[in-house]
Amino acid sequence: MSEIVDYSIIDELDEIFEFENDFFNNDKLTGYYYIGNYSILKNMLLLSSSISIDSFFKYNFNDVLYYLYYSSVLRYSRRVVDIMKLHVNELGFYTVCIKTYWLRLVQRHIKKYYYEKVNILLKRCHPRAQYYFQIYGKYPFDLRIPTIYGILSCYRND
Repeated sequence: MSEIVDYSIIDELDEIFEFENDFFNNDKLTGYYYIGNYSILKNMLLLSSSISIDSFFKYNFNDVLYYLYYSSVLRYSRRVVDIMKLHVNELGFYTVCIKTYWLRLVQRHIKKYYYEKVNILLKRCHPRAQYYFQIYGKYPFDLRIPTIYGILSCYRND
């Protein structure tokens, strides 16, 4: 049984491989951020493949995913692109810390904060809240706008 091959993808991949040749062959530096994917090996997150920022924005996202898969040192099961901070350990392994995970958490908490703030502002328009404010010069405790300070305190290691 023959497979159907989309030669346009192969041409795109060849173009990306050619464009990324210098970036691919250069050593990666510890403490820098890279766009790519990772593999898990013995409870370590290892950098499988990365792509330059220029290529990431220049090419179609699906082509970038194919490039990352086929240029990967280790095969992985998930086809995703992450932002990773690289740490080269004492054995020379390229271990990474996934930053997109933390970005998603921060975005989720900020979104929750925003909706809570909007709801409180809408409740302040109620005549009872306005009456309370006229008498006491401040809103009731449940209608005070929360601050963004401490929004991620639930992740603190105490």
